[in-house]
Amino acid sequence: MSETTLRAFFASPFAEEYRWLRDAIAAACRQHDVELRAVDEVVTPGENIVHTIHQEIELADFAFAVLTGHNPNVFYELGRLLQASKPTIMLADKTTLSMLPFDVRAFAVLGYSSDPASASQLTASVGNAIGKVRGALDPATRTSVTAGQAIPAKSISLSAVQ
Repeated sequence: MSETTLRAFFASPFAEEYRWLRDAIAAACRQHDVELRAVDEVVTPGENIVHTIHQEIELADFAFAVLTGHNPNVFYELGRLLQASKPTIMLADKTTLSMLPFDVRAFAVLGYSSDPASASQLTASVGNAIGKVRGALDPATRTSVTAGQAIPAKSISLSAVQ
């Protein structure tokens, strides 16, 4: 796949304490030619926010979902993303990792330290994950999968931040 711009939906609790996460993810997106789309930044006043969420998910190539804090809105958006078969990079702080619902624990979740001082480490890990998603979206990879050829698990797995 050429280095074309990808569009990523961003699902996160919208509270100031999570701003550093958005900034770290946005930095990785800028480095990897990804347009990060957060609903609170694109919805117009008076517009139906649920409609905007659905539209942004439909238009996204992939997504990020910050599961820290078990925010119900994020889990709703995660469900919509999974239903739409959108590759999703899930993130959670170390405390949340141990308390994820059983059906979410089946997915790879990128763990991070809840310390904003670790933002550069998170940016690097997210950049690595973006590279893996970009590879999975590559038409050659998709052709191999549809032809029944397996992709080695190590090529698409996400490792947790220490």
